[in-house]
Amino acid sequence: MFVHSTSNNHRRKNTLKVVKLVRFCHNHQKKFGDQLKSKNKTARINELLCKIIAYNITVLIAEMYELGIKPEFCNLSAEN
Repeated sequence: MFVHSTSNNHRRKNTLKVVKLVRFCHNHQKKFGDQLKSKNKTARINELLCKIIAYNITVLIAEMYELGIKPEFCNLSAEN
């Protein structure tokens, strides 16, 4: 009898989402470059993660303008 593990299914779904995002960024967002320049494995992973973060930021900014959202940031003045 086979029992499904919900934690393994959850991990698998998250992994598939990340793979889909990486493929989407690679195929459709040429503004970040279509190749990784780094030669070291760790550097390549970091470069890819930076490209994903940059893509996510551009999506957030586009949605902010499309939906008319005005973000409120903390006032970090020197006043105490």
